[in-house]
Amino acid sequence: MIYTDGSGYEGAIGAAAVLYHNSNKRGELRYRLGYDTQHTVFEGELTAVLLGPQLARNFAERRSKITINIDNQAAILTMKNPRPQAAQYLVQAIKRDMATLKKEEAAKATCTNRPEMTIELSWVAGHSGSIGNEEADKQAKLPAEHGSSAIHTLPPLLRNPLPTSISATKQIIDKLTMEAAKSWWKKSKRYKRTNDIDPSLPFMKYTKATEGLNRRQTSLLTQLCIGHIPLNKHLHRIKRHDNPNWPHCPGTPEDINHYLFRCNKYATHRHKLVTNIKRKAFSTPHLLTDPVIIRHTLNFVNATWRSTHIHGDISADLKDDNDRS
Repeated sequence: MIYTDGSGYEGAIGAAAVLYHNSNKRGELRYRLGYDTQHTVFEGELTAVLLGPQLARNFAERRSKITINIDNQAAILTMKNPRPQAAQYLVQAIKRDMATLKKEEAAKATCTNRPEMTIELSWVAGHSGSIGNEEADKQAKLPAEHGSSAIHTLPPLLRNPLPTSISATKQIIDKLTMEAAKSWWKKSKRYKRTNDIDPSLPFMKYTKATEGLNRRQTSLLTQLCIGHIPLNKHLHRIKRHDNPNWPHCPGTPEDINHYLFRCNKYATHRHKLVTNIKRKAFSTPHLLTDPVIIRHTLNFVNATWRSTHIHGDISADLKDDNDRS
């Protein structure tokens, strides 16, 4: 039986997992994610779940079932949701680690009739008097002062600092005045790329331009603006693809400009775009910031199927050219 918890305490986010066997505490793992300006308590909850399989792995006893008790229902629902979401990389790491642990247990089995080990995620009400849950809550506060457990006892993903949470960053921006937010943004590594498209990004003009779009459409548009759409050049840069070039255009790195303006594979889709918006189809600022043209851009991307596996259908209803705001 494993109990997990994430906590914000003394300006830091911590996570902990505690293992009980026959009602006796056998061990715990703790991890300090960082300051609450960089991470959220929800990230802490998922990190605590990631500690669970590793904690079970640190003890050699054979087991047919592991129950991981979580006092956060959102964390459990997130594990069941296949769509991209906040802290998706942690969800994927949890699923991979659980699958690996099952394989490790299967390899240890000496009896062919032994049932396959199961891992169950169970919700337990917070502060319900559960000794294990209370202990996990206590342990999750300790990393704020005492740091993480020994690095060799942690899952591989947690042996290096976790990336800053987008949700935590948004919370900071929401609390800033407009001038303070602009000052903060200009210090960002992404400022130069978006500044080439529109110096006002991602503030009032961009907010107004994306008004009426759903979350998936806005997410895709933001990725286009900062160069993070899953094209080969970006995937190669983050070591998710072996080659930055696009197979349909040998020797040519597939970046945003190539995708939008030059790739012959999408000539038919591009012709339709040019027919609809004329010369503005060759202007990145217009394609990504004009409130009306943005919808044509989304339809172009949707027709090429380059992001459907991530965002699904992101086609947009077209507005009349006179309906500009």
